[in-house]
Amino acid sequence: MAGLLLVVVQLIDGTQWLIVFVPLTVLLVVWLGQALHAYQRALRLGGAAGGEAQVALFFPVAVTLLTVYWLVGGSHGSPAATVEQYALDWMSMRPADAVQLFVSQPDPSALGATWQAEMAFLRSRVGQAADEYGPASGLHPDSPFDNLRFGEPVEEQPGFAQVTVDIVRQEEVQTTVLGFIPTASQETVSVERAGVISLRLVPQPGLQWLPIGQLASSSWLIENVALNGPDAP
Repeated sequence: MAGLLLVVVQLIDGTQWLIVFVPLTVLLVVWLGQALHAYQRALRLGGAAGGEAQVALFFPVAVTLLTVYWLVGGSHGSPAATVEQYALDWMSMRPADAVQLFVSQPDPSALGATWQAEMAFLRSRVGQAADEYGPASGLHPDSPFDNLRFGEPVEEQPGFAQVTVDIVRQEEVQTTVLGFIPTASQETVSVERAGVISLRLVPQPGLQWLPIGQLASSSWLIENVALNGPDAP
């Protein structure tokens, strides 16, 4: 268990985080097998039956452990995961956390100032689009994040990816059901390209306090955030 914990600490954030599922599953299966074997052996030696409820509790604990690891692991293991974390930090105005997502970490106060300038740019562009397309477009200058769509990461070359950021609106599409019943639906339409987020795959630094057993892993980190307005950090 101690060895598995060292592996988890080193790999949980990077691209190799899924490897841990194999030894973690083996550990849980062996642990359950030991409990069942001990229970059966105790019965053969004359022990009283009981304790099945405690063994049954193992299953929700194991499922919870695997679920938590699935939700937490790989936070920098893909371009999409890193961009998602960056967007969450940006929306929550947590520059001190977001700087950890950059290849070259900017100053938190400078990143916060950049966010303010970028937010002003987005409000301006969303406001202009709202004036053009009207209330039915779903464009809200006061909450421009609601009108942003992050594209699928595109790896133009190994170890380098880009994610587009678009301002989008809602458009009503007229159609028919069974060929003659008129109906309408909402479709998300791009208004304009707001910017591009560039990411690079970089090796993760090793644990300084661990003298041996270092495991190699990599993380996707942000190299540049370029909006069509203010300069990126």
